[in-house]
Amino acid sequence: MTSKVARYSSVAVLLIVSLSPIWAGPTGLTVIPTADVLAPATGSLEFEAEGRRVPFGGDCDRFALLQIGLPQSLEAGIDTCVNSSEGPWLNAKWIMMNETLRCPTVAVGLQGVGRDSTAEPYLALSRDAGSVRLHTGAIRLEHHTSWIFGVESSLGPGLAACGDYVSGNAGTTSLGLSWEISDTVAVAAARIFANDGEEEDNWYFNISCAIAWSQ
Repeated sequence: MTSKVARYSSVAVLLIVSLSPIWAGPTGLTVIPTADVLAPATGSLEFEAEGRRVPFGGDCDRFALLQIGLPQSLEAGIDTCVNSSEGPWLNAKWIMMNETLRCPTVAVGLQGVGRDSTAEPYLALSRDAGSVRLHTGAIRLEHHTSWIFGVESSLGPGLAACGDYVSGNAGTTSLGLSWEISDTVAVAAARIFANDGEEEDNWYFNISCAIAWSQ
């Protein structure tokens, strides 16, 4: 029983700072992937919405996300759009090097793998810096390489803030908050600003449930 509680608690900690992005999401902040992965034999089941008025606006896209932690520092997932015929999309991530005193955690991954999309490879680096955790790296979006940056910080028990940025016209800037309601349930909301002035800014909403099973 103690080991099961420990598993749920560890997943909840990951979820409060690891919110899947709106396009086939590996563990990450609101938009960017990070170098973090879920622990083996744990996962997250999430409902996500993105649009000008979320979570119930008529212009809102809604997604169901399943992310699983695997042995050997691997993570994989599948996402579907529940209100359109688009998708599903697959993603996978592998930690190449764990964080040390001198080096950040380094991971490589692939997201947005589907019949109606172009797969997006990325490199992510993450590191603790005092009371915050920093993230950077690069991702291939719409046949162009974009830089990614992010920061997350605890604001108190169960409450966290995060912001991230993706460079280029296809990129975005986002600011958000997440709240750990219990050991297994967390919610998050964020405002996503498009870098391209001709694109609309959106709201983002995510509710996640931690899952775990015996190895």
